[in-house]
Amino acid sequence: MLNLSASTAQGLVADLALEGVTELWHRVRGDLLDGFATGSRKVYTVEQLKKFAKEHGIITTMSHEEIFEFCAGRQDLAESLILSIPESYGDEALSLVQRAQKYHLPQNPSNRSLSSYQTRIWYKWQESLIESRLDYSKPLKEVAQQAFDMRNSIRTQARNAMNNTAWAQHLFNSQKNVTFEQLVKKYTKQGYVGAQLWQKIIAASMRSRSKIDMLFGLN
Repeated sequence: MLNLSASTAQGLVADLALEGVTELWHRVRGDLLDGFATGSRKVYTVEQLKKFAKEHGIITTMSHEEIFEFCAGRQDLAESLILSIPESYGDEALSLVQRAQKYHLPQNPSNRSLSSYQTRIWYKWQESLIESRLDYSKPLKEVAQQAFDMRNSIRTQARNAMNNTAWAQHLFNSQKNVTFEQLVKKYTKQGYVGAQLWQKIIAASMRSRSKIDMLFGLN
């Protein structure tokens, strides 16, 4: 965690933004905002994370280094994520829909009502329904916009539904929803044009992090 004053931190964020270092800017900005919201934290290491998981008898399918990076090196996030894994034990043979039924997940969960594991089930479940909810009678660009909007809505709703508010806030700060225009620009730079561009956006709207899914046996 950087030990900076609020004014210095704001200056750093502004400099990074002006330089166009988008990815680094969002990382640093999210970490700084988290730090100001919760106070300074002691330095935490991957070895401490490994020790914590071992002490609690929790085996992860995601490497400790990846978990550490995903949690931005934050002890509170890393340890709460490790502790959320056992809830998935015994569900290995269940499909996504069966898991949603087991935990009685509603289409529209209340704020702060779901555990981290249940939130991931709900998110994957809703994500799997995007395809069936698209109106392909519309022009392909409009279909891409529909898929994009659904994905962003699901992401926001999932974060609001998390009872782990530290994790929810961290995700809001560090992994903000992009705009449709930003995504179009991203894929256009990669060479996608016309129908291929819209199909790429539709496909991306129905794809999430496989390693996080693997953590809970959802892959």
